[in-house]
Amino acid sequence: MPPKKLRLWPQPEGENRAGAEGPSSAWVELVQSLADGEPGILRRLAMRARESSGALFVAIARRAAGGRGVSFAWVDGPAGTEAALGHETFVPIWRAVLEERRVITGEAPAVSRGGMPFPLENLEILLAIPLQAGGKTLGLLVAGLPAESAGESPRERLDPFAAVAALALGEEQRSGETRTSQQWLAALLDSMENAVLLLEPGGRVRLANARLPALLGIAPGCMGRIKTFEDLLATVRGNFRDARGAEARWREIQRRGDEVAWDEVELERPVPRVLERFARPVRSAEGERLGWLELYRESAGERLLRSRLPQTEKMAALGQLISGIAHELNNPLTSIVGYAQLLLGHAREGERREETKHVFDQAQRASAIVRNLLLFAREEKPAHRRVQLNEIVKQTRALRDYELRLENIRLLLDLEPELPAVFADAQQMHQLVLNLLTNAEQAVESAAGSGEIQVRTRSIRRGARRMVRLEVRDDGPGIAPEILPRIWEPFFTTKPAGIGTGLGLSIVQAIAREHGGEVSVESEPGRGAAFIVELRAAPALERAESEPRARAAAALFERSATVVLPVGRRRILVVEDEATVANLVADVLREEGHEVVSLLDSVAALERISREDFDLLICDLKMPRLDGQALYEEAARRGRTGPNRVLFITGDTMRPRTLEFVERDGLPYLAKPFLVDELLQIVRVVLGRADGRIRVTARAQRLPPEAEE
Repeated sequence: MPPKKLRLWPQPEGENRAGAEGPSSAWVELVQSLADGEPGILRRLAMRARESSGALFVAIARRAAGGRGVSFAWVDGPAGTEAALGHETFVPIWRAVLEERRVITGEAPAVSRGGMPFPLENLEILLAIPLQAGGKTLGLLVAGLPAESAGESPRERLDPFAAVAALALGEEQRSGETRTSQQWLAALLDSMENAVLLLEPGGRVRLANARLPALLGIAPGCMGRIKTFEDLLATVRGNFRDARGAEARWREIQRRGDEVAWDEVELERPVPRVLERFARPVRSAEGERLGWLELYRESAGERLLRSRLPQTEKMAALGQLISGIAHELNNPLTSIVGYAQLLLGHAREGERREETKHVFDQAQRASAIVRNLLLFAREEKPAHRRVQLNEIVKQTRALRDYELRLENIRLLLDLEPELPAVFADAQQMHQLVLNLLTNAEQAVESAAGSGEIQVRTRSIRRGARRMVRLEVRDDGPGIAPEILPRIWEPFFTTKPAGIGTGLGLSIVQAIAREHGGEVSVESEPGRGAAFIVELRAAPALERAESEPRARAAAALFERSATVVLPVGRRRILVVEDEATVANLVADVLREEGHEVVSLLDSVAALERISREDFDLLICDLKMPRLDGQALYEEAARRGRTGPNRVLFITGDTMRPRTLEFVERDGLPYLAKPFLVDELLQIVRVVLGRADGRIRVTARAQRLPPEAEE
């Protein structure tokens, strides 16, 4: 069979043009779909073009990235057509169409079973139309037509579809360039430390970088669902410290959209933080408003605080170390204090009594230091309980007493004797008082290098409300009027570098407000300053409520406590892994006339108490193998002891777990280091209560905060 020549219609120079007879209804449909941005337009276009022209196949190719080759991505025709179009026989033809915008005339491939790559024996006409948009050739439209179409005008029938295909490829290219630009922009913005929010004039979210949800507290999965400003506001509204005020301010900033704005946003969740917000309109070169831009960053104070985190972590580690050391010191201090007191009781005048008294006094001083260290180094979440502010002041003074005396600063206390309790976190109250004392010390030192600090407590009335007032007054240089409004700002300080952080007074204000109180200052230059904290007084406890708590806290009594002492010899088991403490307790109780069994091992103690009767179990809470709580609970389960026949001794009363256990079950405890008198007193109370012959009428000396009135 002699080979046939394929006739190739070239496309003239210039852009695609519609046919002379006007577009068909299929063409109009495709134009509308393109305008609506519907997907899959080119695949549908190839199918409609084939139907309208009677072609054996229609294929649309995109120009390859290199510029010379093509990729037939959209083909409507028999199977194998796409592969045939990519055959090397046709590569020069497609290249010529792209480069010269026309088909170069010449011999075309023969139509035969063996030589022609197309699976179409009746293929007569091959039409290749370059697709041009924006002055660039973006691809090809290729149609294969049967012999009966040779006398017709296939190009005129396909030109309208080629025009739509060119527009679609041009839009695709522009969209790709836009996507690439947006990807670069998104990557750039996501690398910024600041959060970025871009809104369109109607409130639609145009752009938000990855930092925005991180700073505003938006869950990672929620950002994709935020399409408008109202969506964003609804998502973050609950994170603001003052939700209503923050929302009103945000809306007002956007309402006055022609002005540049700067303000601060205070968040409470997921973590408290303050953000600086800078907002401004976005305009075109002609001045047309295109949108609204907001930038967020952590405030300078927040960033400085974050930069000091390593030092904070060091202080936290130091606090843990101090706590561990203090607990370890409690055992030897208990022995020193106890045996010194025993020696004082036995010694006659002149028999080293004065030296023993010195040992006892210094051991007592060391004990007070350890107790105060534990108060400040303890690991405990804030817990509001009934707190005696006078006791807080005394304990804080004990911490600063030595330094004050070295600096020749007199500290005078004027404390109201029957001051009501406040409902507060004890550790935060310690921090508040310590910060005020430290601030006063630095003020006095900056003046004459010596001076006086007065601390007063009073109960006052504010209308129907009873308040507790704390006043810390110094005779330093006072505060200049122009500085006075700024003293509460975090990190603001007038002190030289290395002296103070500028956080002390801002922490005082934060603690006071957290407890529903207020702090104020009175000052005159050259005449000192007075800082005044007012807190709500806790309501008085009813007797029915206070007595069970008082019994649970009946560990330490004043020497003036009034009790009915039990009589007779009792059998007592002492379980304590520190030998010196165990011996001290045993010696004191034997002198009292009791029979005492002392064991260092808690497991052995459980076996002993299971087979022998004891009137009282005294055990340490923190012991190896079997701790005091487990020993008591197992012995109680076996019916060998109970709440009225146990006394715990511990150096760990500052840990929440310790207090939760003893207070939950109403169990008496004695804190190390303790005095001999305190040990005897509490043992008498517990034994008397076990007999049912004693009722506690004494006021506890060191009660847990919620047990104090």
